[in-house]
Amino acid sequence: MPSSYRPLCLLGDVLKIFAFLLATRMNNHMTAAGVELSEWQFGFRSGRCTDDALRLLRDRLCAAVNARRYAVVVSLDIRNAFNSVGWGVVLAELVSMGFPPYIWRVLDSYLSDRVLYVCDDARGDPMIMGVTCGVPRGSVLGPLPWAPPIGLSF
Repeated sequence: MPSSYRPLCLLGDVLKIFAFLLATRMNNHMTAAGVELSEWQFGFRSGRCTDDALRLLRDRLCAAVNARRYAVVVSLDIRNAFNSVGWGVVLAELVSMGFPPYIWRVLDSYLSDRVLYVCDDARGDPMIMGVTCGVPRGSVLGPLPWAPPIGLSF
């Protein structure tokens, strides 16, 4: 299967509401437990977006140029970072971080029995593949469950 495939997670309205409520509960727990996302985390955060990150970068670069200083931008893109971490690892870390059992049990149920339908280009036959890792794209949860356990800032 080519690594360029980016499957979507098609969710109905009820499941979208459910995922939103789960994300809210996870954020509330993280706040109460003092689990902080990086201040440089702009995506998937309330009140922040990638436009804010680009504005900050622009402002810092302009300030460096105006002060006649050097400015260096380093970008690191870890290929398939979120897609490489198995759900079992994420759930175990949520448990060890003290998330309430109902959160990790619900998340486990939310992620279980996921499949990916792929069409074989050679013959056109559909294939069904089990999925055990990665971020369900299209979900309001996004990579939220992955951030605290593996310390990623996305």
